[in-house]
Amino acid sequence: QQAVLREYLSQNGVTRRLMMRAQRNASHALREQERHMPEENVVLLKQVSEPLRVELHYEMYAPTIRKHPFFDGYCEECPHVMARICHRATMRVLVSAGDAVFYAG
Repeated sequence: QQAVLREYLSQNGVTRRLMMRAQRNASHALREQERHMPEENVVLLKQVSEPLRVELHYEMYAPTIRKHPFFDGYCEECPHVMARICHRATMRVLVSAGDAVFYAG
């Protein structure tokens, strides 16, 4: 797969520097996918009731969200609301060093 990616980028005139970044990112993504199975790959999880999936997502994502003081307080005051936020508005996203996560505007 790496050779195919390299060939594709080369054919499309991508600079060597950007090509290296893309290849490192792809390698990192593959390693992370092996370490953390994407939820969409777990077919049986779609059969779990939504209220139970809300609880699962809260347990999965709340520890990370709670690192921010605002969300930590919100988890204490309104855990049911934060559980819904974890379920509806949170997902695992793979980023690499140097990736822009937020943009102004």
